[in-house]
Parts: sequence; structure tokens; C-alpha cells
Amino acid sequence: MVKYWQQWQFAVSNDEAFTMPDGEENPFMDNGYQLVGEADAWMQALQNMIDLEVDPVILSVSGLQVGKMKVRIAPLDKNGEPGPFDGDREDLDPFVEDPVELKNTEIQFQVTIPKVTLEVDIKDGGKPKFRDTWIRYRVNDRDIDEDWTETEHDQGCVIEPKYGHSKNFKKIVDDDIFKLLTKGKITFQVWGKLTDEVMK
Repeated sequence: MVKYWQQWQFAVSNDEAFTMPDGEENPFMDNGYQLVGEADAWMQALQNMIDLEVDPVILSVSGLQVGKMKVRIAPLDKNGEPGPFDGDREDLDPFVEDPVELKNTEIQFQVTIPKVTLEVDIKDGGKPKFRDTWIRYRVNDRDIDEDWTETEHDQGCVIEPKYGHSKNFKKIVDDDIFKLLTKGKITFQVWGKLTDEVMK
């Protein structure tokens, strides 16, 4: 280990890439998934069962902006279908004037992530810092029994990863969900692996 450390230090001080002998894993690289950052989407529009489309920034654990994303949270009708609710579908419009009308009823909505843009490292020639990225979230963070919803992985090393994520949810509006709709948010966690360039 000491020998590899000395070789690594020599390579870094001479601005060279450190490579391990064939078949051995580099002990100085973190190949695991890391939390890139988090973005919040507030739920208040859903208390009246109307569409919400926001562009929250993705903040790292140190509070730095590491990207931005587009999130859409849209109400569904009682058949689980999206709007628009006009013409012969007007009767299916889930809109409510007063959020209290939702208490003890079942609501349905869809969470979609149309676009994510990750920051690049200008000092490293504008290359992305992360590869193999994905997103996870829970609608109700207070419910520790709720499973995480995870997007597909984008295996590439790109500025705008493609997840193609859209998921429908059904919730009974108990006190917890009512509080979420009126004062809560969904926190989206972006995860990924450091690119080889960042790890060198």
C-alpha cells in the first residue's frame, strides 16, 4: 500500500495519470455511488389538484449548485388518466376549490422528470463530473416504510442524462398526506459515480 501511495503521489505531482498493475484495484479511487445532490419540489399546487411544473436547482451536500432539473407533478382523474380535462372530460377534472375536500379521499397523480442538467468542471475542459447517474425519491419522507422510487440509470457520462421517468401514485389523504399537499415537498436525490477523470 505504501509503495502504491508513493507511486500515486509521484504521478499526481507530475500531472500524470496513476495506473495500477493489471488485475489490481486502485485503492485511491472511490468507485461507489455518491450523492451528487438534492432538489426539492413543493407540493402546494396539488392541494387544489392542478398541474405543477418547476425547475429546482440541484444542491450538493455543501450547498453548491451542481445542476438543475425539471419536475412535473400532475393530477390524474379517478380512472388514473392525465388532463387536459376539457370538453367531454370536464366531469373528470379532479380540481377542488378547497383542499379540505380531499380529506379521507383517494387522489391520483403522476410524477415526471422530463429533464436534468448536471454542472461540468470548467477546469477539466467542461467534462461532466459524474457518470452512471440515477434519481431516487419518496413521496412522503415521513413514512419510513415507503419504498424509494428509483429512475433508470443513465450509464453515460453526459451533461443531460436521460431517465425517461414517469410514475403514477395513489394516496389516501390522511392527516400526513394532507400536510404534505399543503406544506410539504418531494426531495429528489441524484446519485452517480465519479468519472475516471475526476478520480485521477
